[in-house]
Amino acid sequence: MKHRMGLPQEYEPVLPGKVKAHLAKKQAQETDGKIIWYQCVDLPNFWSRDGHKSYKQDGVSAVEGVLSNPENEGALMVPFQQETTFTIQDGTMVPN
Repeated sequence: MKHRMGLPQEYEPVLPGKVKAHLAKKQAQETDGKIIWYQCVDLPNFWSRDGHKSYKQDGVSAVEGVLSNPENEGALMVPFQQETTFTIQDGTMVPN
């Protein structure tokens, strides 16, 4: 099946090498290998690893579960509509 511009539906745009490198560099700088938790937009005591979501979506955990998991030690926590970020240290949220 053809797209209205005559391109196949499976068409993926090909990015120039410089653009791919820039995007890869940006992603590496943002995460630096750390786990990042984002506060849910509609219920502040729920957090997600895939950006600010609703607490009703998949992949969302209560703050108690996030803080008590030893794998999250040193993870970054990004609140919704606040400028302060937190780091998980010894099961607590320590402001950065």
